[in-house]
Amino acid sequence: MLFTSLAMATAKAVSLLTIVISVPLTLAYLGPERYGIWMAISSVTALLGIADLGMGLGLMTLVARAAGAHDDVGLRQYLVSGMLVLMLVALCAGIAFAAVFPLIAWSRVLNIRDPAMASEAAEAITVFAICFLGGIASSSVVRIQMGLQKGFVANLWQAAGSVGGLCAVLVAIRLRLGLPALVLAQSGIPLLMTLANAAVFLPRLDLRLRLADVHWTAMRRIFAAGAGFFVLQMDGIIGYASDGIIVAHVLGPIAATELSIPARMFSVVGIVLSTLLAPLWPAYTEAKAAADHTWIRTTLLRSLRMSLLVALLASVLLCAGGRSILALWVGNRVHPDAALLLALGVWTVLECIGVSLSMFLNGFGVVRAQLYIATLFAASALVLKFWLVGRLGIVGIPVATTLAYLLTTLVPYALIIPGMAAWTGQAPAQRAGASP
Repeated sequence: MLFTSLAMATAKAVSLLTIVISVPLTLAYLGPERYGIWMAISSVTALLGIADLGMGLGLMTLVARAAGAHDDVGLRQYLVSGMLVLMLVALCAGIAFAAVFPLIAWSRVLNIRDPAMASEAAEAITVFAICFLGGIASSSVVRIQMGLQKGFVANLWQAAGSVGGLCAVLVAIRLRLGLPALVLAQSGIPLLMTLANAAVFLPRLDLRLRLADVHWTAMRRIFAAGAGFFVLQMDGIIGYASDGIIVAHVLGPIAATELSIPARMFSVVGIVLSTLLAPLWPAYTEAKAAADHTWIRTTLLRSLRMSLLVALLASVLLCAGGRSILALWVGNRVHPDAALLLALGVWTVLECIGVSLSMFLNGFGVVRAQLYIATLFAASALVLKFWLVGRLGIVGIPVATTLAYLLTTLVPYALIIPGMAAWTGQAPAQRAGASP
């Protein structure tokens, strides 16, 4: 697990570095309007994130169980069946995209008035979709590696893909290519790295994988295991990843740029904290199995205090010096007002607290309650965003996210977790006499 954590931290650090380098270069090259279109397209691509129907995460879970049980026959069936399932999902999603794409008026969706720019945006979306669908088909290898506790290999390949994508973007800018070429550079190279990962990893597996290992029962279990993850993915995409397309649709592409750049600056806090807290998920599970309740309570309280302290300090610094940081980062191209920075800072604090609590709930296997909570959050956030953007402008996005998250997520967490934490603090005799 140590190697996986270190490799994950490396991959996150490389990804953040590529963002820091690429954002000012692409913004200067594309200009505020075309860059805003790029950010809106990224939101559209994120909405395609549900295209694998949660099958990848379902595959990872079943592979981990089979490996832990030393079930080589079941493991082979899950590996081959899982790869086939994700290929079929990618094929079906591609057919659906090809059928729906011509019916969508992208100029109206993205609020683009220039016909040439609308045509360029449609081409860029096509490139995005092709790379994304290819990623679905090849992502089975990454999920298998995670399930086999070899996530460090996948993370190192991901870091290589981020570096390669950045280099390709720099070449595209140097050659003054269009937006579709930039999209291909940024998305295509990571896809090639994933394919290279598969080509290197699969032959080295100490298993004889054959087409005969495809098993309908294994495929059915993958679909069943992926259903819950699909709902969580869909809720997360609707709640978090729809901002760019909402702002572009209501206020135009330039407004999407004015929001996305400051939001990316604040998102670093959550990314760093999530990386630090990620190992707690399996640690809580192991501690629960060992009935180490003192460690669970102590760790939960410490992680909450750390999350709150780090998020508060970082948000205060970014709110106070955000304009100066953005001026150094992207120049005189984005001018966020104090209200937007404050709203993003408040949201960052709540998000980081939520990450800490989610690790605890995930470690304890509390899935169904999180599904209900996430669905309620996604629905309320979507409604609030459309309503508040029209009244408050771009600041309405973080305000809506904050209100929805506070009311539909943190309040239920505050009702669920104290009872669980109190249970873990009881003596063994008390727990034995407690009602189930």
